Amino acid sequence: MVGIDAWYCVRTEVHSEPRAKMALDARGYTTFLPLEKARSHHKGKGDVYRPVFGRYLFVGKSDYWYEIKRCWGVQGLVTKLNPEGERVPAVISDTAIQEFKKAINSGLFDKTKRYGLREGDLARIIRGPFADQIIRVIKFRGQDRVLVMMAMLGADRPTVDIAARDLEAVLTG
Repeated sequence: MVGIDAWYCVRTEVHSEPRAKMALDARGYTTFLPLEKARSHHKGKGDVYRPVFGRYLFVGKSDYWYEIKRCWGVQGLVTKLNPEGERVPAVISDTAIQEFKKAINSGLFDKTKRYGLREGDLARIIRGPFADQIIRVIKFRGQDRVLVMMAMLGADRPTVDIAARDLEAVLTG
């Protein structure tokens, strides 16, 4: 992104982040809509991408910032008062946006992975009476609990609730 030294934060209409991004892109603005990966609650839908900040996205700084408000799906810009008492767009440094992009690319906002695990993965129990048992992750329950399927006596057994910190991913392949 050559030439972008700072960014503005744009407030969008409700559920209009992608629409506002497309409208801003069509007018030649550089945009950044941070998305998190999450598991859909609808059967068969798989993973979905949702905005990290509902109703907000970032636009590369421009001399024509007042035109941003005229784009479809945009409600306005996040502003602040300057020393003269006028409302002007709040500016976010490019360094902050680049660090945010690194965090997203590293998987920090991937809600389908917890403790390096995803639903359906094989894992090993590392503590407790079932230590070293290989299990299959069925479902995450909150931030720290996991429903798992255990194979005991040669057959899969009903799901068991276990602390996620007591599991480690099993590498396959």
